[in-house]
Amino acid sequence: MDEKFFADGIPEGPLPPDGNDDENLSLWEKIISFFRDDSPEAKKKKLLRDIQKILKKQKYKFINVKTEEALPALAKFYYQIYRTIAVPASLITGQEKSPALKYLFIDSILSEKQKTLINRLHKDNLEKRLTENAAEEENIKKELAILMKSIDEDQLSSISSLYRQYLVFLRFIKFDYYFLLRKFDSGFAEMDFKYKPGFQAISCDYIIDDLIDTVSLFPLLLRYESWDGVFEVLKVFKGQDVLSRDEWNKLLKIISSIHQSEVLSYIIKLMTKDPFYNAVADEQAEDISDEYFTKLKTSVEMVIQKVSIEKKNTKRDAILNQIFGTTAISRMKNYTEANNGVFKAKMLGGYLYIDMMNYLKAFMLDYVKKDVMRIVNFLVVKAEWKTNTSSKEMSDTMEELISISDRIMQFDQSLGSDEDTGAKMNTFLKRLTSDPKYKPEIKKLLHDINSKVVVISQDSYRNLAKIAQTLADIIPEFEEPPKLGIIINPGFVKTAYGNDLVGDIKTVYKQIFHFLSLIKLMFAK
Repeated sequence: MDEKFFADGIPEGPLPPDGNDDENLSLWEKIISFFRDDSPEAKKKKLLRDIQKILKKQKYKFINVKTEEALPALAKFYYQIYRTIAVPASLITGQEKSPALKYLFIDSILSEKQKTLINRLHKDNLEKRLTENAAEEENIKKELAILMKSIDEDQLSSISSLYRQYLVFLRFIKFDYYFLLRKFDSGFAEMDFKYKPGFQAISCDYIIDDLIDTVSLFPLLLRYESWDGVFEVLKVFKGQDVLSRDEWNKLLKIISSIHQSEVLSYIIKLMTKDPFYNAVADEQAEDISDEYFTKLKTSVEMVIQKVSIEKKNTKRDAILNQIFGTTAISRMKNYTEANNGVFKAKMLGGYLYIDMMNYLKAFMLDYVKKDVMRIVNFLVVKAEWKTNTSSKEMSDTMEELISISDRIMQFDQSLGSDEDTGAKMNTFLKRLTSDPKYKPEIKKLLHDINSKVVVISQDSYRNLAKIAQTLADIIPEFEEPPKLGIIINPGFVKTAYGNDLVGDIKTVYKQIFHFLSLIKLMFAK
């Protein structure tokens, strides 16, 4: 649209002399001028009168200074903006700051090698790589480190600058021009470009805030020589050009001309009665690079952890099925997930090893106090050991395991509401409601409780490992001929047992071995 669109009766040639100019004053008027009011308010009024004169001489006839009305030419200027940006504004509505769009601004600056690395580190690719090959975890960590190191300051600066430019464009197109134009024409229809507006003059009071908002954006728009970078990203994002670049460049020329004329700034100064008003060009900034790469790093770490947990759970379930024939093991009464809710709700942590204690209690009751104790007691009593030390060690270890089983029962019972630890915890929780100082006390008590589980698990592991090693050592004693001579009377022991002694020893050994593997897995980081 040509600038003549906004001009109305621009005078040709030099302007006629103003009768109020100093050079035309009479001697008497010059003398009187010495006694004129020189107060700040008087100076302000004079400046506002000067602004009126400037606006009367302006090329762009946007205001009737006498009536302080905004003229149709001003509406036509904003209509030209509306025609240019209405479609792109609607195309990206709701997606203005979507993660996908932000990434495209980053992607437009990255090298092909960097893009390839990011693709390899995508969540779906990571899960596939880690599932197919556990060794990929180290490669993934190396690739992430290489990518993060390769992003240089120039790239970060370019990304920041490009996205900052986009934010200017976004603010410009998201302004409600439709609402502004309806003030000039109440019948103006949104997005109806076949409609021929009938703009009327209106009081500038109705649009002064709109002028202030838009005028502050013009210097930001004009700061950039090229908009191709922003429009290319938007084209990729929407799969089409969001606006005509020729129309955009024409609009920028018109805005530049109007901005340089300062006509809108003068209107604002006049209407706000502030001759010193100056539009503040406040450019927004957002560090999308730091946001994206921090999330990428976190995502990679979470996927690695997720796949690791899934593999751990798969191994756990396989071991549980080998030992118990099921994965649903629930034996504890107080050290339970149900009782964990109150701690989690108050961000206190809670019971950390619930599954482990369920497995320990079940193994002690179902195996240690049955099959393991039966085999061990039989061997201690019936076998004649080469040294009494070996027999005593096995017997003592079995007694220690029985003791651990009792400790597990006592530990769980102590957490009941009628027992010392459970009652103490309930008291702390009640007092926490009115006194936050009890939060550290609760955390300390939870730490002590969980520490007991760790000690019980360690003691269980150590003693079960001793039993398993002794059983593994004596199995060869029942072969022909005996290997080590640990048991002096293997033939008598086999006969006294009656059934398949070696088979039963191997079965018990395997169950203990599986459970030791389970303990290691549950405490693995």
